[in-house]
Amino acid sequence: MQCKANLNQVSELAFYSIVLDKNIDISVQLEIFVWVINDNFKTTEELLSLHPMKGTTQGTDLFQSLMEVPDKFNLELTNLAGIAIDGCPSMVGKNKGAIALVQKRKGDDALMLYHCIIH
Repeated sequence: MQCKANLNQVSELAFYSIVLDKNIDISVQLEIFVWVINDNFKTTEELLSLHPMKGTTQGTDLFQSLMEVPDKFNLELTNLAGIAIDGCPSMVGKNKGAIALVQKRKGDDALMLYHCIIH
């Protein structure tokens, strides 16, 4: 599933934050939402995609799914300001969790992290 909103707003962003939630019902899916703020301080929140997780759901698997989003929607990783997560161990692991891997890729300490405030 992919966002049906007008993503021109996303390409004009100043900063964005991503919300990750691992949903488990019949199958495991990674829900990826984006919060965008542009130069005029207009904010938008959209569901970008649902990634079906096949096989394992380790931090590296979640990280790989997450890294498809900036490429797919032409988002600069340098503009990523924050990430909110659901708190599962594969997201919060200190060395191999998805968030730790994002911080290593981003290469700076300017990433705001929010834990368990999604719901």
